[in-house]
Amino acid sequence: MSIEFVPVRWWQTIEFIRVDFETTRGRDPWVDQVLSRPWSPYSLLQYAYALAEMPFSFTYFITVADEPVGTLWLLKRPKLLYIYSLGLLQDYREDKATGMQAGRILIKAVQCIEDRSQKAHSEITIGRVAVRNAPMQRMVKIFDAQPLGLATTTLTFPALANTTAIPGITVRPINKSKSRKAWQNWKLHAVAHVAGDSGIQAAKELTKTLSWADPLPKGKYLALEQDGEEIGIACVQRCQDELEVDLLTTANRWTGPETAALVTTLASHLGTAVRYLTVTQKHADVLDETPAFEFERAREQERHFVYWIVEDYFAKHARRRN
Repeated sequence: MSIEFVPVRWWQTIEFIRVDFETTRGRDPWVDQVLSRPWSPYSLLQYAYALAEMPFSFTYFITVADEPVGTLWLLKRPKLLYIYSLGLLQDYREDKATGMQAGRILIKAVQCIEDRSQKAHSEITIGRVAVRNAPMQRMVKIFDAQPLGLATTTLTFPALANTTAIPGITVRPINKSKSRKAWQNWKLHAVAHVAGDSGIQAAKELTKTLSWADPLPKGKYLALEQDGEEIGIACVQRCQDELEVDLLTTANRWTGPETAALVTTLASHLGTAVRYLTVTQKHADVLDETPAFEFERAREQERHFVYWIVEDYFAKHARRRN
């Protein structure tokens, strides 16, 4: 049976978005959140974003024997090609996803992305991969994509027992303009630790051209210093008698004892217990290895940023063929 990637026409926009969301229903936590409350302000904003991106996109219905079975959505920026989504419809995924047909579809998708990368003169390709999105997970392996270090995850814990605050820590409020720059610098620090210089290049391009992909958290920003040295930044929100904290710190403070002490320091400074802690996924991985406190981590809900440098990919591909 023939497999085709059919470009979407303008009059098919709404139907394409509907099918695209359906391909990742139950496989992507972001899509599930939108579909669970389709008329909420958050969901309507996501639909608006999607519509706004269509003129800057390469969009395709994936068809088998002229029947739609999935979608591929690529966003184009001057240096960046972003894989917005790739998925198969549930019935097709359940019946044939492990067979030869699904493998052929994936090969065609790879060829389509390669072709668009070359024609658009893209320097970097980035995707955001849900843990349960099998086609995207396989795509990551084919392109030998690397983790970018931007993605975050939220940990939930009841208390930080037997933990003391770090001596010499200063918690200082910073204004909105300074907080934006400081937050971005600390995010790039995390990227550098995970992905090196090429990752910094990719992260800067992503946040510059697709700011919605990694938005700044909302709340009150606090600079963290110890003995006059900057060691991180926190964004805090109060929810009744609990705190929600987004935390970025130097990589050498990602261990369990260091993180527990930092959170205790913040809770002591603000006079409220911390219930939710959002950190980078690499930071959370380190906490999993060296736990200093009990917490819950919903791994199945996580989405990961991955990237590859287009020139490097084609160079590797050429060597393999030779």
